[in-house]
Amino acid sequence: YVNFTIPSNATIGATITNCVYLTAPGINPVNYCRSFVVQAPAPHPCLWKEICNKQTTYTPGSTFRYRLRIQNIGGLPLTGVTLTDQLNPNLEYIGNPSYYQSNNWNTPCTSSPSNPWNGVNLTYNPNTNIITATLPQIPATCQNIFYSDCGMYGTAGVPFYFIEFDVKVRDTSALGNIPNYFTLSGGNLGNSTYTSNTEYVLVSGVVGFNLEKSVKKHNTQNYSSSINVAPGSMIDYKLQMNLSGTAAL
Repeated sequence: YVNFTIPSNATIGATITNCVYLTAPGINPVNYCRSFVVQAPAPHPCLWKEICNKQTTYTPGSTFRYRLRIQNIGGLPLTGVTLTDQLNPNLEYIGNPSYYQSNNWNTPCTSSPSNPWNGVNLTYNPNTNIITATLPQIPATCQNIFYSDCGMYGTAGVPFYFIEFDVKVRDTSALGNIPNYFTLSGGNLGNSTYTSNTEYVLVSGVVGFNLEKSVKKHNTQNYSSSINVAPGSMIDYKLQMNLSGTAAL
């Protein structure tokens, strides 16, 4: 392997072709060429959303912790950008946020990080169910190299920046898969918006109830399953539903 440096005065959009030649006695000369286009340095977020210690299913009323991960795999720092997480209507922000950085994609979740990421300003609007975070600058790892990897494992060698917070599955949550993702926009990203993967939470539960009807003489205290009354008397009925499931009806 041979490394080359693209000079800072290279023309943006220019195609650069580099060839290798092999000559040896008794064989015809051999050559092979590769070309690439010079791109302008730019920030490039790599985003990932996951659930800490994810369970197979959750029930209405249970809580869990989201972790949002950001890498800058571009050639310029990320500056002035805003993170937006529109929580699904079946979820509710609880709080307890933490911010930290690491060199590993699988760093354990934590609410008390040893390597904090300072400068994050996170707010939550309960009326819109939107979490917003203004982020400090995320530097470029190397001005001359553009990484292309993204996804669950991120890009090795590029620092990972994490945001965590707790959410609750609403008591009235629908059953089934609840999707959620977050975006990054603004600042020196210009008109571009970057979107993370969609993380699903499976909410399961049992809808159960029983019905009960009872009766009493008018202006008396206690209901029962049956009474004896004279013709022309007034009676009161009570209709009652008793919920016995783990999900809203």
